[in-house]
Amino acid sequence: MRTLLLTHAHADHAAGAAGLRERLGMRVLASPLVAQYVRDGDERAASLDVARKAGGYPAGFTLSPCPVDEELEGGAIVRVGDLTLEVIDTPGHAAGHVSYVLRHAGQSSVFCGDAFFFGGRILLQHTWDCSIQDSIRSVERLAALSVDGLYPGHLTFTVRNGRRQFDRAMQAVSSLLPPPQLG
Repeated sequence: MRTLLLTHAHADHAAGAAGLRERLGMRVLASPLVAQYVRDGDERAASLDVARKAGGYPAGFTLSPCPVDEELEGGAIVRVGDLTLEVIDTPGHAAGHVSYVLRHAGQSSVFCGDAFFFGGRILLQHTWDCSIQDSIRSVERLAALSVDGLYPGHLTFTVRNGRRQFDRAMQAVSSLLPPPQLG
């Protein structure tokens, strides 16, 4: 069975869930908070209302409610075919944000949505649930992993030496600063 793992409820990550689930028969998995927002199609909770006002989406764009098949807590293990992923709580960019760590064939990769980006960067936005303190704690949590592959939700990724990107962010954190802003 096909599986859709949501990292967070922002529309660019979750608005297609209902259509994918319906058309491809996918099971949808998310953190409990994100599951609630997606099930309800809660556009305020997903910050779609403010993203539309800022011009990020057309006026008629909506977040269609979508059933969520499984709620994932941090530390949960997800099996997809012969692969196993660990769920890591990574709030900060958005409430309920999670990342997924894949360990396979001696390699470790993190799929981190918008919690962290190549170049040691983070993305803070003026939304109700964005928190600089939570974001830094999430970066620290991810930096503690020894990752090869880094797969953020946008822009550049790397299949090896992902650890270098976290080292860049941690240089700022060790100086009592947040990692640099994406932009």
